[in-house]
Amino acid sequence: MSSNISLLPHFPQWRIQDPCYGLKQVPSFFTHLFDTDIFQHMHDIKQTGLAYLVYPGASHSRFSHSLGVGFLCYDLLVNVENAARMDKKLLSLSTSSKSKCYKPLTDKDRICILTAAFCHDLGHPAFSHLFEQFMRENGRAGWSHETASKLLVRELWDGDRWNVRGKIEEEYNRFVVDSLSESCESSDSDKYSKIIHFTPEDLTFILELIDLPKKTRQKLRLAERNGTLHEEWGKHIAGRGIEYAWCYEIVSNWRGGMDVDRLDYFIRDAKQFKIDVPIDYERFLKGLRVVGYEYSSEADNHNDSLTSVTDSSPRCVSCLASPRKDRDIQDYTLFKWRKESYPRMYRHSTYMKQEKILLRAMKILKEQCVNREEYSSDSVSPFQTILRYSDLNNSGEKNSFDVKNYLRLTDAFVLQMIKNCPRAEAYWQLLLTERNLLVNGGMIDWGKSVGKILTSSKSKLALDSYWTKDSCIDRLRELVIQEVLLMQSTSSTGLQRLSLLTESDLRGSSDAGFPNLIFSIETYHCGDGVEDPMTDLIWYDNDSQSKPGKESTDCNSVLSEVYQKQDLFLYFDAPKKCLECGKIFQPFSCEDSLYDDHFNLRQGSSEVEVNGSTRRKYCYCSDPSVKGLAMVYPDKEFRKQHIGNKLLKPALVKSVQRLVEEMTTLSTTSWNDITIEAGLKRGSVKSKTTVSIASSSCRPSQEMNESIENDVSTTVVMGNISNTQESDSNLSNSNLINFNNLLTTPLNSNTRTTAAAEETVLITTENHDVNDQIQLCENRSSSTTSAGNIIESDLKRRRLDFNEYISR
Repeated sequence: MSSNISLLPHFPQWRIQDPCYGLKQVPSFFTHLFDTDIFQHMHDIKQTGLAYLVYPGASHSRFSHSLGVGFLCYDLLVNVENAARMDKKLLSLSTSSKSKCYKPLTDKDRICILTAAFCHDLGHPAFSHLFEQFMRENGRAGWSHETASKLLVRELWDGDRWNVRGKIEEEYNRFVVDSLSESCESSDSDKYSKIIHFTPEDLTFILELIDLPKKTRQKLRLAERNGTLHEEWGKHIAGRGIEYAWCYEIVSNWRGGMDVDRLDYFIRDAKQFKIDVPIDYERFLKGLRVVGYEYSSEADNHNDSLTSVTDSSPRCVSCLASPRKDRDIQDYTLFKWRKESYPRMYRHSTYMKQEKILLRAMKILKEQCVNREEYSSDSVSPFQTILRYSDLNNSGEKNSFDVKNYLRLTDAFVLQMIKNCPRAEAYWQLLLTERNLLVNGGMIDWGKSVGKILTSSKSKLALDSYWTKDSCIDRLRELVIQEVLLMQSTSSTGLQRLSLLTESDLRGSSDAGFPNLIFSIETYHCGDGVEDPMTDLIWYDNDSQSKPGKESTDCNSVLSEVYQKQDLFLYFDAPKKCLECGKIFQPFSCEDSLYDDHFNLRQGSSEVEVNGSTRRKYCYCSDPSVKGLAMVYPDKEFRKQHIGNKLLKPALVKSVQRLVEEMTTLSTTSWNDITIEAGLKRGSVKSKTTVSIASSSCRPSQEMNESIENDVSTTVVMGNISNTQESDSNLSNSNLINFNNLLTTPLNSNTRTTAAAEETVLITTENHDVNDQIQLCENRSSSTTSAGNIIESDLKRRRLDFNEYISR
């Protein structure tokens, strides 16, 4: 009996009725995996987070999804291997005896693949992907549920408590010995050839199947295009050789196409959302084949020998391929439909607002639980408890991952923490339970505006030191605040009520990470980011002798050229007041200047004397949830129509235009050519300084290139005046220039500069003739005592318009 023939179908089967696929079964020894508390805890994690608040049917758990992925994986292995035995010509078309690009699977390989499919989502904590966003917003940028899944799989597989590896191995070998002993045709050699023993490489294989790092996937795809995949495979993959390359396309496809994980959540989620899905999963699975693909470098395809490999190098790799006749069908049903369905299912407007509310309620957990029995037995805040439970490597110590605490992070656990924290509960009850949701402040196409500039290779060098995604959001928030305040100050009679909206209402507790203007960038793509997801997929044709291969993207007539879309959403968390004390509610009750120094006084509000200065008094009630909270603007229609539609939406459009203009100017202008010409009192003395300029809200340039002529020292500072004066008596020693207002003045401000000749500081290019301006400056500076004072006072008196001085 061949060791490659699977005995898995002959095992006693564990059967279950799946709502999507009907009656399904897998070998019964997988119950050793299913019956562990690590696997069972997925019952308490909802697959789609808070989506059940919008779609009541979307209450399915990660447990059902994980089982579904395993069922699809089992069907795929059966279909593919049966087809490979019946139709061997697909492999023989491209496989030579020298290449050996394919090896049949053993039962040990199949068990590893199925284990990876069942366990790929073990690491999801409360509210699924929403928890990852919470961790990123609170200093854990590299946190991912895939890392947690791998740690939990290690505990399941080799841990002393569960030891799933040993139990599966023992039950499988016992079945082999018992079943083959009853067969008269079986010899002892047949028995021992079927017995399995798992090795550390098998665990590595499982972990790699669950998730390959993004950089590893990119390197493998690039190596295949360059014709060096065989050389690069062993550098990045340790679980199996390149003969098993097609196995790495099953659970998490390194080629970027479809896999059983994506296939199941498309089908299952759409069914629960009651949205029609065009995917025919049975046709897709039955059409898959393992083929030998002869790859060559892109340089070979263009008759370029620079990156080609020698003829003796192996260039055949096994991969999963679909029928070429199904290409256009899969083009839409598997990829384009994904981008179209995301806004309807996972990024529904109400759903996104509810997610933001939950994230903010979890941030309020930084507040200690007061006058309540704490849900956590620790003396730290619930917020710190969540961070500690989710720490995947406490204190950097090896094997310090606390499985027991991590499994406590379920949806119910976090919600109970919110209910036990008075301020968080009051906030949660008002905004979610009473449906006082965030105000919709509009949406713009981020990818075609700001995102296009950020990703532009031409402008990246010029913007690298100044603009990042976060700095753009920070700058945009300031611009929106300016625009809203300006619109209120110049509003018509119909908008007079909006003058009550103060800067404090718009800004919120920004210093504490709790701004009231919330920006969210949502990305929808076809499955592979900005790239065509079908670029590296392999197709075969049964009706001809053509070799399996890739298809040119030029033949793509169905899929749009735009494979990714990014939208920026603005939400406003309107001000709230405490019904207990009647004061403005703040997320944190600690009476710290950090939370109230920058707030303006609202007309008619109560004030308090603190250290000789008058400040607004906010709600510091120990338990504001006793009487609850109320909206300062209780009329929902007013918040929607006036604040949202008439203020925030036009302000967002204008602010994005201003941001794009600022970024475009910086990206298209060579800052090494921008000079500052300052006229000084002593006739022939002229200073010329080459500088790099950035907005005060962005990161300053790390290198300030200065070229000084005639021994004149000019310092450019961002936001603060920095005095480098060497001698007060010598006017030419130091000229202090503050550019804080250059990028913060509204474009429609009435304080625009109309006569460049009247200005003391001139922003020009190197070839600009400024002799006349220098003479004017000399005449004006005769009555002053310091050139630096002249420059500073003029900049305070008149704020230069950014576009105006660049155009000169």
